[in-house]
Amino acid sequence: HPPPGAGLPVSHTREASIMGAGASLLVLPVDRDDMASCVESLTALQRKLESSGAWTAQERTAVRGALEHSRGVYSMLIDQAPAHRDALKKLRAELLTNFSRVYQSVYENLLAKEPGFAEFNTQADRCASNAPRQKPRQTTQRLEQLYETGAVGARAPFASLLDAARGALAGASISVAPLKKMSRAIEKSMLRAEAERRGEVDGIVDVVRGMVTCGSMSELGAALTFFSEANHGWKIVRVKNRFAGGRTSGGWADCLLNIVRSDDPHQHVCEVQLVHEKMLLLRKQLGGHDAYHRYRTADELLIVLAADLEELLIAGLEKELTEAKGNRDGKKCKEIKGRIEEIKAAHRGGILKINALQARIIKLTAEEEAAFDNDDFDEGDRLHAELEARKAELQEQLKQARQRQLSVEAIDPSKLAVLKMLWHSESVTSVAVF
Repeated sequence: HPPPGAGLPVSHTREASIMGAGASLLVLPVDRDDMASCVESLTALQRKLESSGAWTAQERTAVRGALEHSRGVYSMLIDQAPAHRDALKKLRAELLTNFSRVYQSVYENLLAKEPGFAEFNTQADRCASNAPRQKPRQTTQRLEQLYETGAVGARAPFASLLDAARGALAGASISVAPLKKMSRAIEKSMLRAEAERRGEVDGIVDVVRGMVTCGSMSELGAALTFFSEANHGWKIVRVKNRFAGGRTSGGWADCLLNIVRSDDPHQHVCEVQLVHEKMLLLRKQLGGHDAYHRYRTADELLIVLAADLEELLIAGLEKELTEAKGNRDGKKCKEIKGRIEEIKAAHRGGILKINALQARIIKLTAEEEAAFDNDDFDEGDRLHAELEARKAELQEQLKQARQRQLSVEAIDPSKLAVLKMLWHSESVTSVAVF
């Protein structure tokens, strides 16, 4: 029997197909029949923690049991997802239409042309350069520690900080969100691209979070100044500025600040979301909170599939490399190492180039408009020519990214499943199965 709060035994969940009776890709993982008792237990446990500030030993065991049960359900979902890649793509595309076009229009036609836009991005870049280079991680390694030891202690000081921000930023709307639901924290930890880190929670840095909404980019700049320069005892450990590029796949843009209280013994990382009110108003008007969650789950599963394939390809090449080393075939070793680096660089380099080009296009658009406003036609023409060149370059990068995606999607899911099983045997030493 599972521990209290763990829901159904994992063995029972494996009897249900993701597309079978009672389980569908159109059902959010947390709404699946085989997650119902687990989610209910997690909700009750979180409510108890928030009211009393601590769990009993039995309740901590229940949290760990719920995590293990969820791990089994999500592992099954990930294993079965390749056979339903087309359905996931269709679902993502249908739901994406509801968000991306509208967000993109507001972003390009209003926000990017607003006074203070370029200045905010310059300020955010400066803040980012002063933050540590490595991505922040929680010092609490387990789910129950993340909430009980880290989040509970950080919640009140974080609320006080946002109270101070409310006093300093008269025009802003500031709110502290409830603690992130543990069921979503588990989902986030499981639907990550790095297979070896699935289930780990130290990368979840938004359990304690709040939002600062401003009516202009200049006001957002003032909010950024408060969190980065005011003497309030908190420090910024990461800036994720999606106003300057790297918007979500749904088109959303904001600026995320991960902050830590200097005297917090556990150094719990919290998150402040700086949002433009035009974007937030759109989100409220679009509605469809459940639709967004289904879109996000489909998108995360497709990212997992692509990452899994990359890891499988690399694993196969590494087996070939081991064999080549055993045969003392230096030429073959060099060739295989080159292919491994190509796979890694194609993914990493493509994303970096696209983000850099998007940021450059935004900056050039603002500079071009300013040049023509100032009647500097020569400079305006030069900037326009560079802008068109960067747009063409971006289209080529997006085309190449799409071709890489198609090469992944063209793989027969049944062969991928066979490959997953055979990777653990000595009989497969090549990716020729593809």
